[in-house]
Amino acid sequence: MMGALQHAPELAANVTLKAPVVDSSLCSMCGDCANACPTHAIDVDKEGTVSVQNPYCVGCGACVVVCPDGALSMEAFDASELVIPDKDAEELARQKAKAKAEAQKYLATGKDQLNKVGDALERMGDDKKSQ
Repeated sequence: MMGALQHAPELAANVTLKAPVVDSSLCSMCGDCANACPTHAIDVDKEGTVSVQNPYCVGCGACVVVCPDGALSMEAFDASELVIPDKDAEELARQKAKAKAEAQKYLATGKDQLNKVGDALERMGDDKKSQ
């Protein structure tokens, strides 16, 4: 899934994914959810904060099932969160867009100049016909 979204981020709008969300007011920080997670997408830090790393979650819901406090629920999240920005590709796209805009400017300027030359040649032809 992540590979497809990296290659075509616009597909994220068509994808519905669910991941666990923690209600910290219910959570006793027992760590059962982290232990049950097959992909280690859930972590309980030293301060007892439970966090979910959506890019690693497969949406199996095992954490919700094992939570004795009912502190976890599966909720939809935006699949575009899985797209990891590629700074090099973004810079290259920016440079290409800039070059394209500059080329369009030169093209417009060239067309303007050709039209002026064409008009001048046409006037010269009209002047010779009237003589």
